[in-house]
Amino acid sequence: MRFPFWVALRFLKATGGTATALRIGRVSAIAYAAVGLAMIVALSGFNGLRNLVLEGYQWTDPDLKIQKPSGRLFPLDSVKLDLLKNLPELRCACPVVELDAVAVKNESFAVVRLVGVSSEFWK
Repeated sequence: MRFPFWVALRFLKATGGTATALRIGRVSAIAYAAVGLAMIVALSGFNGLRNLVLEGYQWTDPDLKIQKPSGRLFPLDSVKLDLLKNLPELRCACPVVELDAVAVKNESFAVVRLVGVSSEFWK
């Protein structure tokens, strides 16, 4: 294993007739280092960005969610909302309707989540 490193070290330190090859080798080493550094910076940034997004939406996500396993809606009478509101541990209980949609402005598209809440939600 020492021989390949010896050849590579001798090649990188060489002068004279191999000057062009030496320059190409140095440029490629710098390019590899730059790409590696850019990947480290980008991946570190995305790692912190995920936590920032999760913290930003945490206040809108309730601690307890009652959902139907399939379909969109279920009758409000099937959920004992009055019993839930009387629980001492619960600050607020209100029905919410969520729907994914596509918003269009001029020629721009964006996927959005529409949320319908009752007036009790803001209390």
